[in-house]
Amino acid sequence: MSLVERFVFDLGLMLSGESVVLDSYVSPKVAKQLGDAIRPDLVAGLTTRPDFGEYAQVRIEGDLLAPTTVRTVVEFEDRSTRVDRQGRVVARVRRRIRVLLLIDPSITVVMDHRLDIA
Repeated sequence: MSLVERFVFDLGLMLSGESVVLDSYVSPKVAKQLGDAIRPDLVAGLTTRPDFGEYAQVRIEGDLLAPTTVRTVVEFEDRSTRVDRQGRVVARVRRRIRVLLLIDPSITVVMDHRLDIA
């Protein structure tokens, strides 16, 4: 759970424009994908004030006693606010987000991810 919580928390920090070091627990491919997906908005001056709600539903799938990979699905209500460089609200969103994480057998590294609007 701590790996999943850390990923979602760091995702929020990245969306808000904060610098985050993912190297210790995210594969280089996934870290690059996240950075590439977020960078255009940041360059355009748009950041997000993350509000992922109070609760999330977490489902862990697979054989945790003899895992090959661990599949984790996190769903939460996104109530974040998008703001421009001057801090003016550009958009408020309210949507259900689903984050799929594939975690290595030692449950220490996020090997792949997918974010969907549910």
